[in-house]
Formats: sequence, structure tokens, C-alpha cells
Amino acid sequence: MTDRDLQLSTLPWLLDHHEAKYLDRRRMVDDLALRPGDAVLDQGCGPGLWTSMFAEKVAPGGTVVGFDISQELIDYAVTHLTGHPLRNSMQFEVGTFEATPFDDAAFDTVFLGNCCCYAADLPVVLKEAKRVSRERVVSKDFDDGAMIFYPVGEHLMARMLEAAARAVTENPPEPPFDTFTARKMHGAFRSVGFQQVTTRPYVVQMTYPLSAAAKRYLIANATWLAATAEPYLSEQERQQWESAFDPVSGVLDREDFYFCMMETLTVGRV
Repeated sequence: MTDRDLQLSTLPWLLDHHEAKYLDRRRMVDDLALRPGDAVLDQGCGPGLWTSMFAEKVAPGGTVVGFDISQELIDYAVTHLTGHPLRNSMQFEVGTFEATPFDDAAFDTVFLGNCCCYAADLPVVLKEAKRVSRERVVSKDFDDGAMIFYPVGEHLMARMLEAAARAVTENPPEPPFDTFTARKMHGAFRSVGFQQVTTRPYVVQMTYPLSAAAKRYLIANATWLAATAEPYLSEQERQQWESAFDPVSGVLDREDFYFCMMETLTVGRV
């Protein structure tokens, strides 16, 4: 994975991402209808931001295990949540999604938070999640094919998405980073034997005035998109995009600014 791809996995970006979408994520957690006493695996937990929200829902008596491949992010979660009133109900472990250290049917719910886009072998990851769940697996994903930055011009927005899609198709990142994952998850769940598969879309919107965290999040996304699409852009298109996200004169401080993207929750019963 290049520095460009890692930009959307760094701790500062993850924290900005969570703050910018906090209310949307609260809505998703509410919709999961977790129960007091449930055992939850938060797979791809990163810095533990979803983990603590799940812990609130399964209290009293429930447990949440945060699991991630990054020791740095797990260390942050452990430190950051020290003193949390539900800290004793949260555990954190490091490992790989393809071979987790948990027993069969160990959890009521397994939650895959934006980690399927990094899967080298998605069926293996889903089968492993299915193995350790006794009730259901939930995957939260995003799809860059459904994204709006306004007042960026419609033609330029379409060109950026088309160029980025061409880039990741013709020169796939290694390790993988699939920014068109959400559309594939319903079929992926069915292909590995989940029952009663449902997929629910969530529209995530941001409007003027933006918080500082939201601005940083959006600029990082726009920078990643430009770097990915660059081989297939004209110099004029590249300059227009950079100008649109200039911290001083760009679109983010305009009163008519509007950002929209789609995220999904795919649920499969075991």
C-alpha cells in the first residue's frame, strides 16, 4: 500500500472521520438493536471508536472485543478508553481477519467496520466472521461511486470519479483497497452462505458550516481522490480540483457547500 492509500488509515484521519460522522454512526448503532448481555466482536476496530458505542448498548452484562491488525491503533484504543465507565466490558486484541483467535460461535454479533475494502480474499474474511458468530454478521461499508461535492462542477466531479475508478481497476493497489465495496457486499454475503441477507443504505451529508474535523476529513478524501485519479486527468482538471479544495478560497467555506455519500450496513444471519 502506498503513502497515498495509507492516508485514509492514519490515526488522525480515523479520528476526524469518526467526529465528522458521529451522529450518522450513532444512528447505525441504534439500528443494530444490540441487547444487554450480548457479546460483540468489533472487527477492524481501529482506535476503538465504535467499540465504546457498542459497549454502551450491551451493558449491563455484555462484552465487546475490539480486534484489529494495527498494534498502534489498538494501543491508542487501550490508552484512550482508560477510565471509561464500561472499560471492563471491552477487550482489545491484535490479529488478522482471515484467521481470528476466537472459538466457533463466540459472539452474538460480528461487526466488520470498513475492513472488507482491505480484504485480499473477501470470502475468507466473511467465512471467518461467520464461523465466530452464533447469530449474525454485520458489515459497514462505503462506495465512492455515490459521492457529491458541491459546488464542484458536475462534469469535474464525474471526471474525478471516473478517473479514480479507472486507476484502481487498471492498477489495483497492493495490498488491496477497494473503494467500491458497498455495492458488492449483498452478493458477497449470499455467496458464502449467509441467510436472510439485508442491505440498508445510509445517506451521509455535510453542509456549511463545517467543523474543523469535517474540513480535515473532506480535504483528506479530496486529496486522496486527486492522487488516485491523477494519471487519467488533464492538467486543467487537476488544477480545478486543487483550487476547489484550497483551504482559503475553496468550496468548503461557501454557504452553499454540500457533501453527500452513501454507506451501507449489510446483515447476514448464520
